[in-house]
Amino acid sequence: MKKENFIFLSNATGGIKTFEENLIEFFANQEISSIIVNKKNIQQKKCVRFYKCNILHEFFKFIKILIILKKKTINKKNIFIISNPTIFAIYFLLINIIFKRPRIIFFFHSHLIKINFLQVLSGIFSSFFSIFIYKTIFVSNFTKNWWNLYFPFTRLSNNFVQYNKVPKPKKNFKKDYKKIKIGFVGRLNNEKGLKEFLNISKILNSENIKFYIFGDGPIKIDRKKFNNINLFKWTKKETIYRKINILMVTSKTENCPLNVLEAKSYGIPTITISDGGIKEIIKNNRDGIILKKNITRKKLVESVNIIFNNYKKFEKNCVKESKKFYLENYKKKFFI
Repeated sequence: MKKENFIFLSNATGGIKTFEENLIEFFANQEISSIIVNKKNIQQKKCVRFYKCNILHEFFKFIKILIILKKKTINKKNIFIISNPTIFAIYFLLINIIFKRPRIIFFFHSHLIKINFLQVLSGIFSSFFSIFIYKTIFVSNFTKNWWNLYFPFTRLSNNFVQYNKVPKPKKNFKKDYKKIKIGFVGRLNNEKGLKEFLNISKILNSENIKFYIFGDGPIKIDRKKFNNINLFKWTKKETIYRKINILMVTSKTENCPLNVLEAKSYGIPTITISDGGIKEIIKNNRDGIILKKNITRKKLVESVNIIFNNYKKFEKNCVKESKKFYLENYKKKFFI
């Protein structure tokens, strides 16, 4: 009988949702029982039970779910995985009241991007409660330093830096070395630097370069103004990385972006103008190129040409460097 039971409290979208799916896959492959409470259903896995609930808006429904979980897991070690500061702040005390000595692991995936009263309040409470939990995980040194600076309670927690992990590709594919295909993978909003990416597509407007955008969001792109861009909704990552051979990351700040790790696992280098933890997972001129924000056309062209003229070297380095970020390198005991 399995002794550990992992409970995910989540309303995640985007990169955090992908992180959770990856972690669930890891637990499922370990044949560890997992229970997920989630607003949107994640792909069904063996040993996984789903309770669909909008945690942030259906408070009393979620309390009932917690009571059900308590009855079902009375003889198991309950390990909670939480990645949202607001959810953590709201339910920390409740979890400790309902469950006997629960283990809570909280992941700080990001710094606070939108500074408002509610964000700051959840930051204060989540950082304070982090002192009393099993483990606090930061996805980069940048993330850790940011929280330690602005919410110093986290300094007192049992904290670790653990970069995001991605599944090892089941199969790599041949790339098109004749054409330059630059991709944007993410939400279509200002936070992810979509406007900067569109500006770069104008700067590098050439018959030899094609641009691909994968994602959805509030910003709508006028195809008439950008005839060198191909637009796609979210799709399988194998499809995304089969179509592009350079990933472009243009957001203001990134903590530990999964799209960079995924691209790298397929041998695809990254060009970025972002600050933050992204610089910890890319080695400049080895598996990608790190540029300053106010970049000139000359430097952009030069960077693209450096990668494309030495593509097989960059590809080889990407695959080699990506191995340290494989999901299989997680250790079960790290969570238990």
